[in-house]
Amino acid sequence: MFFVVDIDGVLAASSSAIAFYLNRLLDLGIPDEVIEAMPSSAEIAQRPEVLAYCARGEEFRDRFNAAAQNAQYEAEVQQRKLPIPGSVEGVQALTRYGRVSYATCRKSRTKDTTVDWLVRYGYPHSEAVYCCDNFLYEKYLVGYEQAGKDEQIVYIDDLAQPLMAGLRPLVARHRSAAQSLIGRIALLAYGVEEPPTWPTPRDPYPVLALPDWSRLSTLLGVAVEKVGGRDLAASA
Repeated sequence: MFFVVDIDGVLAASSSAIAFYLNRLLDLGIPDEVIEAMPSSAEIAQRPEVLAYCARGEEFRDRFNAAAQNAQYEAEVQQRKLPIPGSVEGVQALTRYGRVSYATCRKSRTKDTTVDWLVRYGYPHSEAVYCCDNFLYEKYLVGYEQAGKDEQIVYIDDLAQPLMAGLRPLVARHRSAAQSLIGRIALLAYGVEEPPTWPTPRDPYPVLALPDWSRLSTLLGVAVEKVGGRDLAASA
């Protein structure tokens, strides 16, 4: 069995990492202890220092919005992130069932940062990182190219719905790869209580909800049982 695990939102929690980055980059002047107390980086948008910065004019608002949008791709932010509780043990448990790789929408320029982060916190097979620089559906290609020809593949991702939507362009641009994958893949939608549903009459592959890493052992067996017998036409 081959596992393709997302990183941000599945293994790495942003916490206040983006807020620290924006504070330094834009010289906002927010005390570190205030940022550390923020439950998430989203809180920074309501800080008086940010409101004052954006009130200086459209140029400053655009600069803040652009920096906030692109912060996730910066090495400084990625280094500051902390593991989601249970994720290290969860991925270690996956290695008892098969091989593990990591597929992320981070850019290739921070691949070394990502590998170092995985090593620092004890994630297994930390060298097996694949950056999908252009399209989310490239995560499917990681499974296709790295798994054995008939090996079952389980994806674990918090962007389940966009990944499901990415099956259509995969079929259009890499039909042979899609045809190889359908029938032997499943998706565990991380961080939700109910899995997203397919808009098609038939499900191309099974999708199950994985609310947190503590549910892994139960859902993994169910996912494997459901793999197989799906039809490529359902995604066309």
